[in-house]
Amino acid sequence: MMASCASLCAPWKPTAGAATRFPISEPRAFAAMAIQSNNGGLTEGSMMRVFGVASATWVVFCSATAMAALPPQYQRLAELRAILDDSRVVGAFSRPIDKIERIADDLYRLTAGACTMDVAIKDNPGRINVVGPRSFFIDPAQIACI
Repeated sequence: MMASCASLCAPWKPTAGAATRFPISEPRAFAAMAIQSNNGGLTEGSMMRVFGVASATWVVFCSATAMAALPPQYQRLAELRAILDDSRVVGAFSRPIDKIERIADDLYRLTAGACTMDVAIKDNPGRINVVGPRSFFIDPAQIACI
């Protein structure tokens, strides 16, 4: 059962000679107009399925492109967590870590008592220039004790 365009498009009336435009807020009116202009080739239900598939496709593409680099404060937090979760770093110290200093970009110095260790953050070679959060690994140096 298909409603006529007159009942769906009641608030909208095109002016003579004007280009035909459909209000975005009236997708059913647009579907009904498209169905009538196609001389009944598509039904209202199949046209709505086309709009549903188009909407789902748009959502998938928009969410796929939404991945981006982390904001600096969260990137730094991810780096610190990776350093503290690395067993080579934590296992090298005989006592708890007292201090973590950021010496330069991608370089941290960890201190525990009289011992220090520099830890570098390096990019994964296969993930350079890829959209999304930074992919990196930890490269700890030898521990130095005074």
